[in-house]
Amino acid sequence: MAESLYEIDSKLLEMLERGFNAECLTDEGEIDEAKAAEFLEQIQGQRNDKIEGIALYIKDLKADADKIKVEEAKLKARREAKERKAEVLQDYITSSLLAFGDKKFETARVALSFRKSETVEIADESALPEEYIKATVKYAPDKTALKQALKMGELIDGVRLVEKQNLQIK
Repeated sequence: MAESLYEIDSKLLEMLERGFNAECLTDEGEIDEAKAAEFLEQIQGQRNDKIEGIALYIKDLKADADKIKVEEAKLKARREAKERKAEVLQDYITSSLLAFGDKKFETARVALSFRKSETVEIADESALPEEYIKATVKYAPDKTALKQALKMGELIDGVRLVEKQNLQIK
């Protein structure tokens, strides 16, 4: 059975501390210097082999991790491309349906419908009154507060409420 680096190190430490181990003793209990030197050389060779093996395994793991990282980047790029294409196609269908006044489209395999939503468009964030700016790590318009103010009839320069049609795919 292969020994672990810990076991090899333990044997080597014992040998270095005591100058011998049980395998280096003669039948009379004396240290056989030739056996001790041979054992020390053997255990150091095993240790070197074990360290080299572990180091090579580490290199393999790091190489695999690098390959995975490259694949992650490729997969992310593919995902983002597919998301962009889906968005473009969704806009394409939306334009077609709205051009003909279709509110719904349904087949056995897909159902399309529209849901109204409102978003706040801001022409110039720096021109907004401070009460409509919420503090974050960076300054950003508080679109929720702006939306509420616009719905209550308040006029704010550079801001308007836009009604959109969002396509639902189920």
